[in-house]
Amino acid sequence: MKTAAIFWQSQSGNTFACVKAAAEELERGGTGVYLHHILSKEPPDFKAEVLIFAFPVFNFKPATTMRDFIESLPPEVKGKKALIIVTCTGLWSGTPYTVKKMLKKKGVELCGAVLAKGSESYILLRKYVKALNNSGMPDEKELQKVKTFITKANKKELKPRFYLFNPLSLFYWLGVVSPDNAPGMVFTNKIWVKEKCTLCGYCYKLCPSGAITRQGEILSCDAKKCLGCCGCFNICPVSAWTTPAYKKENFYKGEFAKELVKTLKDKEGGK
Repeated sequence: MKTAAIFWQSQSGNTFACVKAAAEELERGGTGVYLHHILSKEPPDFKAEVLIFAFPVFNFKPATTMRDFIESLPPEVKGKKALIIVTCTGLWSGTPYTVKKMLKKKGVELCGAVLAKGSESYILLRKYVKALNNSGMPDEKELQKVKTFITKANKKELKPRFYLFNPLSLFYWLGVVSPDNAPGMVFTNKIWVKEKCTLCGYCYKLCPSGAITRQGEILSCDAKKCLGCCGCFNICPVSAWTTPAYKKENFYKGEFAKELVKTLKDKEGGK
């Protein structure tokens, strides 16, 4: 491929790390790369030959914002090829099948998918299911998996992949029946500590549902809109968002979360 566009979303830095790995590998292979954070206010550019969508699985399904982004793709993408890079702690719950159907409606063919295991960023699971924490992931092995996937895709002609639907997948059906804001219902006592907040803006700029808003120097969160992704807890540099039910050690403050914040600070919108 001569040009590729990576449309990405990252709530705690895991997908961000995979996007960096993919972009580096594409550039190493001579491919021109365009990066677009889908929550950026800048309009996306769809001129690239291949479209790559990178996002986390949350609540047993592709991240809400990425689903909305794909559903809003313009007619000009018809006939293009696509790849997806998915991050999650466990199984991707039929994500390739789900995304393939969405892209097909837009006339885009899904030609491959890769799953990279990341650290658990959902606070409830980090506290009560220690085995899912996977601290330090995606590690070099997982990032190399992404690079290998990109290299193979770059070296051969991209052809549509057939992804099966597994009607016996419990996780797929949990994603189907579970409301998008189901995890958010757990966090009914989210507290913003004004004295700690530096008004850096990361929490409301990265909030996938627009639940966090700013009025002057005051931030607030609409509990009805909150998806429970825990992004605000995890990326806040000063832990201005907190909740009595969980301790600081239950928040994900990993290496990639810190790097995501630094990138957003260096270049507005993460682009």
